[in-house]
Amino acid sequence: FSLSKRVLRSFITAVASHYDSRVPYHNFNHVCHVLHGVWLLLQTSTAAKMLPPEEHLALMLAAICHDLDHDGHSNAYHINTQSELARIYNDVSVLENHHCAMTFAVLR
Repeated sequence: FSLSKRVLRSFITAVASHYDSRVPYHNFNHVCHVLHGVWLLLQTSTAAKMLPPEEHLALMLAAICHDLDHDGHSNAYHINTQSELARIYNDVSVLENHHCAMTFAVLR
């Protein structure tokens, strides 16, 4: 891939800014662990050899952004409290939809 170091650094910095260090589990430290696990699988598994490079990149992107802007609460919490996120996503996979929407916003 022709990703410059500057672009990659800017992307990772933007992503990191959307993880709250006060959230006990779903923070950037967790992201680094997940990213490392995905990277290890891509380096060591036979299945990874069947994936094209674009899918390797997609998996790494998913690892970095999978909990983007997580507030530390569960889907059930958002639905039961009728939070703004639950309203936006109509009580359906509230956090998953939010993480995905935030990922696309950062990628813009």
